[in-house]
Amino acid sequence: MSTLEAKTEKGVVLRIVPYADGSYRLDCDWSERGKPIIELPRFYRSERGAKQGAALITGERLTWAPKDAAQQAN
Repeated sequence: MSTLEAKTEKGVVLRIVPYADGSYRLDCDWSERGKPIIELPRFYRSERGAKQGAALITGERLTWAPKDAAQQAN
């Protein structure tokens, strides 16, 4: 289980972080004005649920990649 990252069209980086109990946290970074998506963090029972939640919150189709691969792409 590894952390997944995706970037929105506005440049907001979203993360799905797995926990040992089987839950997943969808979150984003803080900016100088606070969190760009105030609905976060949210917890989900599955990775798929977290991905669907992210798509509903952002209204975008997101491409998810492991955190290491996402950093190499930038």
